[in-house]
Amino acid sequence: MQIGGWDTELTGMYVAKFEAGFPEGNNTTLSKKSSISYTQDTSWIRAVEAGTSEETTQTARNWLDGIYGENLPKISYPVFQPLTYSMNYINHNDAYNICRVMNESGNIYGFTTSSSDTHLIKSSEWGMISYLSYSQYGTNGQDIAVNNANLNSGGTKRTAKAGKSGVDSVYGITGMTGGLADGTETIVKIEEIRTLSENTPTPTGNIYAWNQQGGVVASSTRNMTGVYDLSGGLWERTASYVANEHENLSLYGTSLAYNAGILKTTSTKYTMVYPYDSNVDNDTKEDTEENLNAASNANYAKNTKIYGDGIRETSMAGTTISSWQDDYSTYVGLYYPFVFKGGYFWDSSHAGRFSFVCDSGFNTFTGGFRPVVVPIY
Repeated sequence: MQIGGWDTELTGMYVAKFEAGFPEGNNTTLSKKSSISYTQDTSWIRAVEAGTSEETTQTARNWLDGIYGENLPKISYPVFQPLTYSMNYINHNDAYNICRVMNESGNIYGFTTSSSDTHLIKSSEWGMISYLSYSQYGTNGQDIAVNNANLNSGGTKRTAKAGKSGVDSVYGITGMTGGLADGTETIVKIEEIRTLSENTPTPTGNIYAWNQQGGVVASSTRNMTGVYDLSGGLWERTASYVANEHENLSLYGTSLAYNAGILKTTSTKYTMVYPYDSNVDNDTKEDTEENLNAASNANYAKNTKIYGDGIRETSMAGTTISSWQDDYSTYVGLYYPFVFKGGYFWDSSHAGRFSFVCDSGFNTFTGGFRPVVVPIY
């Protein structure tokens, strides 16, 4: 099959069953550092973790490495397992880079550069999964239940490492659901997840695991063979953007959007570039919500030839909520040039496989990612 930009015909590809998670995050996989370092020393922090009344920018941190700031650590290889902390606090650039080196020497997966190609999922690949899921071979038009679980650390330290305090309710967890497409954010304690029986939900919130009867409705096929976390969990970064020359492309996505310092304006096998209206989306426009909305709608209208990515053919407008199954539809533009897919655990019915929004690429608690692996024969 031909998939956007590939130089040879593909016989198939593999997509991670769950969105990326932290090693040691309620799983038995030990952390192993990759060759890639984090590139941003600040993060957008949820208020409960920041200890403030509102969300705010603070020193960069994550569940595994603690607060690191300018001491940018190597990124640990992510895991793709159920019931583990979703890997957030990573910007677009770093998500792209870690996915590209999952086949490097010494990786934890057994991949090699001669037998596999690994990369951050593109909008076209997400769209392919979404359409297959929506078809008779998936949910047959039924909505995917949202992963609305927000993991509570129980007031204890997340690990014994320095820089981590007892913080509640700041992390998504993979492969969980309340069983409904419109489920609201539900706080679940880690102890409850560890003691789930075969078909009994958590004591609080009626949250089910991926392999329970109440949990398989969160799968792309409504059974355990499908892909999870396509609705809710974390917003997932894609290797897709609008080449509008905004500085955020270089600040938070230089590896995917640039080649030797030159902005890439056409799609490649690893990236997907969207058209834009330069009359409305340009560097003379102030970064305001009004201008962003205008740019999103204008760029959406300009995109008349890209299909198969779950955007134009499944939505009615470049802003608000117009995608199939009541999902978000906010197109790229201005200071939000990158494409997010799938929704967050608090997005309720507006999360979903057809949900898309624009993003700055900044390191944040809401953003995660998922890789694709292409076998080489």
